Amino acid sequence: MNFGEFKLIVILLFLCAFNIVPQEASAQDLTPWTDYPYGNQWIDYSKKYVRVGVTANGIYSVNYTSLTNALKKTESDPAAAPESIQLWHRGKEVAIISANTTEIVFYGEKNDGVSDGLMFRPNPEARLNKYVSFFSEAGAYFFTTASGPSRVSEANGNPVSSVTAEPFHYETYIKKFDDYSELNKRNNQKFSFTTFMDDATLNHSYYTAANSWTSPLIYGPNTGKSPQSYPATINLKNWVSSAATKPVFEIVVNGHNTGYHEIQVFMGADEGSVESHQLGSSLSFTGYGGLKLISDLTESSNLTSGGTGYLKVKSVSTSTADDFGISYYSVLYPQVIDMTGLNNCTFNFKTTANSESIIEILNVAADTKVYDISNPYQPVLITNGIFANNNLKIQVQRVSGKTLNLLVVAPSYVKGSITKINAVSLGAIYQNARTATSPTIGTGAINPEAFDYLIITNNDEDPNRAGERDLRLGAKAYAENYRSKVEGGSFNTLVMDIRSIYDQFNYGEPSAIAIRRFVDYMIQNGVRPKHNLVLMGYSVTIPINITKELAGEVPSFGDPGSDILLVTGLSNSPNVDIPAIPVGRINAFNKTELANYLTKVIEYERQTNNDDASSLSWRKNIVHLIGAKRKYELPDFKDVFTGVSSHVLSLDGTRQIKTLSNDAIATSDDVDAVNTPAPTPAEVNAGAGMIAYYGHGNQAGTIYNIRNVNTSDFTVNNKFSFIYFNGCGVGNIFTSGSVQMLSTDWLITPGKGSVVIFGNSYKSYVSPTKIYIDLLYRQIFLKTDQTRPTIGQILLATASTVINDSPDTYETTNIHQTNLYGDPAIRILNTTPPTTLPVDLVKFDVELSGDNKVKLTWSTSWEKNNSHFEVERSYNARNFETIGRVEGKGDITSLTQYQFYDNRPYGGINYYRLKQVDIEGTKSGNYSRIISVNVENIKPVVVYPNPSNDQMEIGVGIPTDIRSWKIINSSGQVIKTGLGKNVSVRNIRVGNYVLEILTNANDIFRSNFVKE
Repeated sequence: MNFGEFKLIVILLFLCAFNIVPQEASAQDLTPWTDYPYGNQWIDYSKKYVRVGVTANGIYSVNYTSLTNALKKTESDPAAAPESIQLWHRGKEVAIISANTTEIVFYGEKNDGVSDGLMFRPNPEARLNKYVSFFSEAGAYFFTTASGPSRVSEANGNPVSSVTAEPFHYETYIKKFDDYSELNKRNNQKFSFTTFMDDATLNHSYYTAANSWTSPLIYGPNTGKSPQSYPATINLKNWVSSAATKPVFEIVVNGHNTGYHEIQVFMGADEGSVESHQLGSSLSFTGYGGLKLISDLTESSNLTSGGTGYLKVKSVSTSTADDFGISYYSVLYPQVIDMTGLNNCTFNFKTTANSESIIEILNVAADTKVYDISNPYQPVLITNGIFANNNLKIQVQRVSGKTLNLLVVAPSYVKGSITKINAVSLGAIYQNARTATSPTIGTGAINPEAFDYLIITNNDEDPNRAGERDLRLGAKAYAENYRSKVEGGSFNTLVMDIRSIYDQFNYGEPSAIAIRRFVDYMIQNGVRPKHNLVLMGYSVTIPINITKELAGEVPSFGDPGSDILLVTGLSNSPNVDIPAIPVGRINAFNKTELANYLTKVIEYERQTNNDDASSLSWRKNIVHLIGAKRKYELPDFKDVFTGVSSHVLSLDGTRQIKTLSNDAIATSDDVDAVNTPAPTPAEVNAGAGMIAYYGHGNQAGTIYNIRNVNTSDFTVNNKFSFIYFNGCGVGNIFTSGSVQMLSTDWLITPGKGSVVIFGNSYKSYVSPTKIYIDLLYRQIFLKTDQTRPTIGQILLATASTVINDSPDTYETTNIHQTNLYGDPAIRILNTTPPTTLPVDLVKFDVELSGDNKVKLTWSTSWEKNNSHFEVERSYNARNFETIGRVEGKGDITSLTQYQFYDNRPYGGINYYRLKQVDIEGTKSGNYSRIISVNVENIKPVVVYPNPSNDQMEIGVGIPTDIRSWKIINSSGQVIKTGLGKNVSVRNIRVGNYVLEILTNANDIFRSNFVKE
């Protein structure tokens, strides 16, 4: 049964301008993300970096003085020499075109949005619209300094080959629908299947093929609405109609309603007979899917000899709910290689079996330059071509299996001038590693072992974010003055700016993917009991309100917003839906709201630590609220709370349950109830430990009207409730960056309201939520104050139980969309102080002990209920195995020392950690920090024979297999790749090389070898 009510129809539509893209869109290259799990492998933390943005493909210049001033660590530092300037993009070095004391010149490309694919299911290929980036237009490029940085190389283009010149190149004519800038001016463009779509039954937070910006709506013939077709005229400029290669038409359509769609696409050379020329078969599907059609075009049938075609798209479905839109359409066609009227153009050529191609470019100026940008990281300047009769003929070397892309630049071409240079901060806003663990590792990167309480907050890079809306100082104060202190839980706290997260873990590109990679990095050595992620700031996920570059936001995942999907499937988890660590969000828009909430947290926990149980008896008051839309719903809704009431009273019969509902409002089974105000806020003013709502609602209110707490009806009492809102979209806070919704109003109002809230960001359904609430109440109430975990751990355990029990789609989606608002480290409902951990580990060391043995030593200052320690080892700090057991002392209050020998360590670096197990034999999950030692006499991976002139083999001394390898020459170029353990070097030149090896566990090893 759907709880959805008061559907908030806030969908604005708009139509973009016509665009011609000067080159074929490249394949979705995710290797910067798939090859490197965290994304910070390229950073030298001893250096300073600055970032610039590129919003269109082309050649750019940066003022040398401005750049070098920005790169200085102090004002008195000398300016970097031009020859030392280095450039990076997506974790790879970019060859600079030129560098002098006037300007630095490079080739850059806009953000293609390829990492958006990581937010799609079942795989990145579900991102059908490859032309639109959801979150950012700017390609992020990083400048720093280095010895011998890469520069654009030159290649002799003098034609000496007898190969026939290429007769044409391939141009892409495209119309796409993505003009965010027109959002407030137009009202007829849609995002396919957004949160409050009419009659949507289920909306996943992750993106699917259904999700894309689309054209104005097109309606089927039985909807009674218009327009019922989409007409357009296509003109192919300089089409080589005589070519054997035919133009290829491509279109993506998306459903916008629940009905059946049968979409037909026509293109004709004659406007009057377009429907005589259908392209391919009908695109038939139901609901909010997305489909792509690809079809060849022919002259006379589809196009005139001049390249004009008339397009028409319509549906012939009989459904009355047949709304759909077009994501994009394109034509890939052979075009004359001609620069007439252009000062720059990219010419694109498909793969060839030849080792070189002859290219003749028509109508160019004498000083025209040609760059081979097939590899945009390493452009090559083609020189010494033959210029005659305003035409330029060049010869270009080809790489087998690769397309060729040439950027031709006329003397009149004006380089893009970059004036905004952004400082890059690679450090934390605040860090406090309470243990002896160093906050950084050898490279200078954050040490994952050193921190467990992770805060991500916003930034003020956008000057509009400065001042009241900058949350960084408030986040720092909370970590420094409370969570790092004994009274705040003695956490190892780390506060990071979201901009720094983007720069270090997502190559500078704004996206929720950056948070996932950061968390994955921070838990790579294992999840510890005190791990928490706290997001301090807002996020807008509803597509019509998304602002590119996400200025000032701390992004959630997908739409409807899902903070839990920021932490699922990490640390090599076999299940993509199980959260790794607790996560909560404080949806503050300004520092006053943040301070108001954090003050409430401190007071709530102070009460637990300092007050006696009698003064906290109000926390035993449980209020159940029911909001039925129709009378016949009331029995089912009441049964939900009746079923879990026994859990509430099971361990503590002194708890009080009060149930309120709008019983008397609905007069018959088929008459809607009105939006009923709660009779009185007396229960809240008196103090309620927990308030649970079950019924209809939306983000602005509930049908049994709980009302905003920020009114005079509710008194300031410092008795903060824990609230579970179970109703459609009551937990949706992701539509605005300035207006608090019902749930977060209760959170940020000072002196009253709630200290922790969670609720669903989309629709709630009876079946999955009945399962969820039963498991939730078991986690909350079938635990004593001493054994009840934090609210974040409670939600994590509930989610894990659901996901591990073969859930259906509705149950899984309910897990994804149940968001926690507040600090996940809070222990709710406690009337007595929490207990301490079972051991106090004060020392944990490792050293080599002769004959390649490893000695581990540790000590505790006291132990309580401690059965034993399990010693775990890993070769990569991610995949651990138990290698031994050392008995504990049970209960002891004096210093105890332990030792353990690993007689057969792996070669290379070995990582160790301890797991403490309590005396009942259940693993408590209390892990030590991770320590390591390098067994240098044994190599984890060896390559033999070395030197070699034919075949080599990769030997592995660690518990994983080889996935792939790359051979890299002395210039840093990958010249050969392969799979498995066997490496052939037969066809490479004599010299020194590096073999880069990737294992099935995503480990990377490098070994030098000699080809003789």
